[in-house]
Amino acid sequence: MQNFAFAVYHSLQPAQLLSSDVPQTKHSTTWDHVFTEAAKAKCTLLQRISLAKTQEELTIIIQTSEINIVDLCNTLEAYVTGMKVFTASETDAEVCRNNYRALQFSLIELLLFMQQHFHDHFDNSQTVPTAYRIYFFCKHSSSIKNTTALLQQKCYDENLRQMLLATIHRFREEANTVFSFSQFNWFKKFIDHIERLNKKYAGEDLTRSITCALLHLNYNKPSFIDHVIEKLQSRINRCDTIHEQIQLWNRYLSQVKMLHECKPLCMNRPSVKVLLAQKIKRNITLLEKEIKAQHINSVSSQTNLQYNPITTGMSVSQLAVMVRLMVDTGIIQYKNHSDLIKKIATTFQTPKVSVISAESLRTKYYSPDRASLEMVKDYLFKMMGLMRDIEEGGRRKEKGGRWRAKGMQVAGCK
Repeated sequence: MQNFAFAVYHSLQPAQLLSSDVPQTKHSTTWDHVFTEAAKAKCTLLQRISLAKTQEELTIIIQTSEINIVDLCNTLEAYVTGMKVFTASETDAEVCRNNYRALQFSLIELLLFMQQHFHDHFDNSQTVPTAYRIYFFCKHSSSIKNTTALLQQKCYDENLRQMLLATIHRFREEANTVFSFSQFNWFKKFIDHIERLNKKYAGEDLTRSITCALLHLNYNKPSFIDHVIEKLQSRINRCDTIHEQIQLWNRYLSQVKMLHECKPLCMNRPSVKVLLAQKIKRNITLLEKEIKAQHINSVSSQTNLQYNPITTGMSVSQLAVMVRLMVDTGIIQYKNHSDLIKKIATTFQTPKVSVISAESLRTKYYSPDRASLEMVKDYLFKMMGLMRDIEEGGRRKEKGGRWRAKGMQVAGCK
């Protein structure tokens, strides 16, 4: 590897290769020599690997070679960039550019060989050279295009789709972004997963399957963690009681703990499992504190005001609809709706729910379900029927009073 490195650093500089003072035949001889040294370097490296006696020695050989190859690739990339300042003929410049790329790709193939066959010794935290990115996207361009199209067509969740498309764009287009070998390994697994999902669930919405795949792939971006928690929270809000919410959160926590993860996308952040578990535990703690606060308020109210909650025959959802109707029609005039909902939650109880969650009542207040709307409608029809009965009873009473008064007048006359 040393002779090859010497040839690259001292013989392949653009200033020498594109100089008009040096005959073209000498340039050809230089390139032949460098490619010969590259082939020798590969053979020497493979021999050293095969002769390694211990795992520690093998690790040193692999990681030292990896660092040297990455440095050589970066040097060759600098040569490609530095060619722009020379006014050589386009033909000579094109020959140099193609030869630089050929050497880079030869080195990248050697890196991939070591990464594939000696992955336990390969340092995946090393930053990939630019040539590796070019090689990667040339090799996988078709798969990446297919993945992009599948996300646009079969991922119906807008937030998730835009998040993943932005990740693909970042790998492909942001040349100044630093990526490690580990992150490109993750990206390759992601592309493979999406293609497999499409074959397995052709013609279906892949949103749920993609989300599950990202959990197992350890897609630990903050935006994805928040997205998952938001989806879980929307299901939690359907629970009638805080106790049910805590039970459901604990069920999700158990599922998160069972996740089998690979190496994460963001190496400097905790894993998906850790981040989700932290947020779920935080939500459970907040709900437990709310239960304690409600219990203290309830005991305080009963002790100081000798107050007992009013039991309603309606469910929590139906109570929320009825309160909203009274607020919207002006029957209840209370400007602070949040405070009103808290008071209703502490004032009422249902046959099934002794302590109503203010958060659950608030959710059902603003987003009532169809079944509750129908039940409240039935209650309103019954109330209208009772109102007619009251009116008719009042008329009969009034009519009976008039007949009694007339009878008294007649009796007085006699």
